[in-house]
Amino acid sequence: IDRYAALGLGANTAIIMTNQAFEDDKGEKTGTAIYFNRTDAVVKGLGGEIVLAGDFDLSDKLNIFQDKDAAGQEGVDVKGEIKVKTLNGFLYTTLKGDNQGYQVNLEVNKPEAYGIMSEASDPVVETLIAYGVGVTGGALSEGADQGTDTPADTPADTPAADNGAGTQGNGTAQVAARVTTEPETIAEPAPEADPAPETQTAAKSSFLERVIVNTHGAPAEQAARLGVYGGAAQVGLAAAGSNSDVLESRFGIGANAQSLNLASNGMGGTLWVAPIYKSSDSDDFGAQGLNYGVDFDLYGVALGGDYKVTNEITVGAMFNVGSGSLDGQGNAAAAGTSNDF
Repeated sequence: IDRYAALGLGANTAIIMTNQAFEDDKGEKTGTAIYFNRTDAVVKGLGGEIVLAGDFDLSDKLNIFQDKDAAGQEGVDVKGEIKVKTLNGFLYTTLKGDNQGYQVNLEVNKPEAYGIMSEASDPVVETLIAYGVGVTGGALSEGADQGTDTPADTPADTPAADNGAGTQGNGTAQVAARVTTEPETIAEPAPEADPAPETQTAAKSSFLERVIVNTHGAPAEQAARLGVYGGAAQVGLAAAGSNSDVLESRFGIGANAQSLNLASNGMGGTLWVAPIYKSSDSDDFGAQGLNYGVDFDLYGVALGGDYKVTNEITVGAMFNVGSGSLDGQGNAAAAGTSNDF
């Protein structure tokens, strides 16, 4: 802005800034979104907001406003307040007072985090908060144990030693006798210094950055519980149980012989085929803040053969093939999960 040194954000207005507004030629966010080519620039906050849409995280230092003032005073004077937030409001800051808008840090909106990430379960929201504040977990190193020094003996505390001639000498002779009669002490090498602790840095994930800036948590919820929402447990149990269902239908007490005999040698040997179909619709499973369900259909065919050895013993073998489809349901993350198998 060359002509004016003032800007106002009125009520119910917003300036939407993408990450490209701050990026230099290398893609680093070192540029300035709104630059006043004048000194003493003023921005009036009259109820408007600045909304960041794109790739932003807590490591970014954003130059939202800048003027021609001297180094250290590159920001502008904000009259009133201007709220700066990501598209979903998960990251935010407030500009007010003098020298604002230059090298701005965002922070996690902890009071409203669970409401903003309404499409994620509580543990996933906690993970997103931890990522947002850059928590890496644990101390970098532990302090060493403090040892206790043992005071050395002094000549006054040392009994008089025999000088080898059956008589005791003075203090100097006592020390000399002690040195010459006791075994020689070999100094141990100094212990190696502990290596410096490794430097730990906050994790960085472009996937999580997009989640915490532009969504209400559903993509992270899907990633965290993909197997659950995808019905891996239900389908696995149903597929495994289909074998026993076929055998029960053929050999169980009161079996109605749902299988179809393809061939029989008249001597106890039979080749048979049986259809397989299962359908399940479940709802209201709890997921720590969210409910979900699974709707699946499983269908296939089993082919087997058996031989009746005696009236009490029948031996045989069976295999089956099949396919199915599954749809998650309930919360937004589950509803977006679909599998064909």
